[in-house]
Amino acid sequence: MARERYSRDYRITEKFDEKGRVHVDYEYIGEDYRFAGGEKQLRRERRTALVLCAAGWAAYIAALLPRTEAMHRLYIALPFIFLAVPLAMYADFCLAFVRMPEVLEHRHADRLNNRYPFIAFLLTVFSLIPAAAESILLFTGSIQGGFGDIFFLLCAILLFCIGAYMFRNREKIAAVPCGKKTAAEDVK
Repeated sequence: MARERYSRDYRITEKFDEKGRVHVDYEYIGEDYRFAGGEKQLRRERRTALVLCAAGWAAYIAALLPRTEAMHRLYIALPFIFLAVPLAMYADFCLAFVRMPEVLEHRHADRLNNRYPFIAFLLTVFSLIPAAAESILLFTGSIQGGFGDIFFLLCAILLFCIGAYMFRNREKIAAVPCGKKTAAEDVK
C-alpha cells in the first residue's frame, strides 16, 4: 500500500545490457520538497535534534539508576517504561534526519512531516504522566521524597520539556513543496 501511494512519483525505464539482461531503473519525477527554514536553520535543527536525543536517553537511563519509591507504583512505572518507545523512534528519526539531503522526495517529506509531531506527542504524554504523578505524591507526602525520587522527578520533567520543545518547534522541521521537476531537470 505504501509503495502504491508514491508510484506516480517514479518513472520506470528498462534497459538491456550487452548480454541481453534487463535492468530496471526508477527515476524520481515527483514534486521536490525542501525544509521550511533555510540551510542555516536546517544545520541548527539537525544539531538540536541530536542533542535532544542524547539528552533524552541520558535522562531516561539516569532516572532508572537510583532506587525510588515511585517506580514501585504501576501508574508511574508503566508510562515511564513505555517512554523508551518514543525515544527509540526519535533516535531512528534523528539518524534519518541527519542523513537527509536538502532536497527531498515526496515519501521522505511525508515521513518527516508525519512522524516528528507524532514522536513529540508521545514523548510529551509518556513523560507528563510520571512527572505529574510523582510530583503529586511528593507534594501530598505519600512517599518519603528521598534523593532518588526527586532525581526521578527532575529527569521526568526534563523529558517532558524535551517533548514539549519538540512539539512546539515541529513547524521548523517540516518539509514544504518547492515545485515539480522541470523538463530541463529531468534531462540531467
